[in-house]
Amino acid sequence: IRNNFSSLAKALELKLLSYGPCQVPALWFVVKRYDEIAVFKPVPYWEIHADLHSSGSRFLFKRCGALWSKEELRAVMARVQGERQAIITH
Repeated sequence: IRNNFSSLAKALELKLLSYGPCQVPALWFVVKRYDEIAVFKPVPYWEIHADLHSSGSRFLFKRCGALWSKEELRAVMARVQGERQAIITH
């Protein structure tokens, strides 16, 4: 490892290069995360949020979990659209 860091320091024309038992694993995590971000491909998703009013009270609702397709979103919306009552469970 020391030879690799020394040659890297020379290639980058660094005058001081610090490495040790903490820096090497920390650097590995940073590089690993950088690589993950570099290949990340965003995937569209949808969430359902509702602003409900009943008997002078206001309730904000957010469905837990994302919907990964428009068809799934449309199916949920079709089931609840126009409904006047809901049963809340947990």
